[in-house]
Amino acid sequence: MNGIFISYRREDSVGWAGRLAETLKRRFGPESIFMDIDTVKPGTDFTEALQHAVSSCEVLLAMIGPGWATAVDKSGTPRLEDPNDWVRVEIAAALKRKILVIPVLVGGASVPSMDFLPDELDPLAHRQVHELTDKRWNYDVEQLINTFPADLPRPWLFPSMQLWQSTPVMIGALVIAVTLSVWMFTSVYSPGPIQVDTPNTTSSSTPDVSPPQETSANAEQSAAPQPTHLRAGQEARLKDHVTSCVYKVLAAQVERSRSDLFLLRMIVRVTNEGSMTTNFGDSNFRLLVDNVPRAPTGNLNDLVDAHSAKEGTIVFAVPINATRLVLQVLMGEETATFPL
Repeated sequence: MNGIFISYRREDSVGWAGRLAETLKRRFGPESIFMDIDTVKPGTDFTEALQHAVSSCEVLLAMIGPGWATAVDKSGTPRLEDPNDWVRVEIAAALKRKILVIPVLVGGASVPSMDFLPDELDPLAHRQVHELTDKRWNYDVEQLINTFPADLPRPWLFPSMQLWQSTPVMIGALVIAVTLSVWMFTSVYSPGPIQVDTPNTTSSSTPDVSPPQETSANAEQSAAPQPTHLRAGQEARLKDHVTSCVYKVLAAQVERSRSDLFLLRMIVRVTNEGSMTTNFGDSNFRLLVDNVPRAPTGNLNDLVDAHSAKEGTIVFAVPINATRLVLQVLMGEETATFPL
């Protein structure tokens, strides 16, 4: 699995756990998240699947709601006193493996003191907690994700896209797509530094996109640039008279649209650090294609609440013979440039 295990009590925090799981699936991919209610397939040995997931995950999120510590079984015995209580077993196994265990507090709950915990869960009381609130849910989840190990597997394409079906045609298409993606990834160069321009300042020159050269002599004379993959992780902080935001490029995908055009899709996350709502849409982005600005061709038009984060997809139509691409992020009078 090598992913994230969500431990929770259904009668205590199933709603919060499900909401968190959906967000993490979009970010890390469904296969990287284990939550028993929708992860264990019908007919599967539940005990075996659970033990395998706990023994192979890299992060365990212990969801703790108001009734987590006081939950009782049918006989009225506190569940935490039962050595076979699954929540107790899951957390104890993760603590024993010394992986990252994060108590995630929801519904205004707090971590019980060691007096209320079985001995094997005592270390949980000393772990740094993270609280998720309904009012700042997106922001709180974003901060939680920032605590995960940097090497946690993250899909570099769009996690929400279903890339396979059961038919041979789709399997063949997947093979071609993976091959193209590998070629794109291995041929990319590292982008230059991000520049943030304010009025009265001038951006430095932007490096050209150098396409792979074809092998024939004729092709060398008229070679057209190949699609470009943007390296994920670039970010910039911008502000206007209302608020300050961090824009981060999470992933990008290139697909051929016509013989003379390709589509560049980018997932961008905006973290609103201020106390006012801000706009998040196509109007915040431009793509300089050989120094000529192009507007997005999508229909992103959203708002980001104060102290929260949101993701969106920006789409550009790019001529196949373009030689220089620069993504511009606009906010107020400031501009950030992301060389591609």
